[in-house]
Amino acid sequence: MDLYVNYNPWNFGDNKSFKLLMVQPEYRFWFCERFSGSFVGIHAHAGVFNVGGVDMPFGMWTKLKDNRYEGEFIGAGISYGYQWVLGKHWNLEANIGAGYALIHYDKYQCKDCGKRLKKDQTKNYFGPTKAALSLVYLF
Repeated sequence: MDLYVNYNPWNFGDNKSFKLLMVQPEYRFWFCERFSGSFVGIHAHAGVFNVGGVDMPFGMWTKLKDNRYEGEFIGAGISYGYQWVLGKHWNLEANIGAGYALIHYDKYQCKDCGKRLKKDQTKNYFGPTKAALSLVYLF
């Protein structure tokens, strides 16, 4: 088992923000020895977000520059990863995954403006759901 918890309270200048709280539990199947070598995983994810004014150059995120979006998401996916043993208690891990997320959100005019433009919007997302390079401490 693995559990990622992500919290991003970021506020940037020029009406930009990227706030996120997410949990992502994962069940892993190791091909050889646990905590060494290759593994595949099945993960779930859920969270809340408040994002606006951020210039993202790809996919469904290109509209984040002009508006603010506030909502929640839930979904699942699969992943592949590899761990390298660095020492008795330390490993280095690379992990990448793809899957699905159902996103519910409200769209606002801008980061600081309170005018809601759209309410109760839903988006189905298929694509990358995790990418990580982690330093792991084994107890």
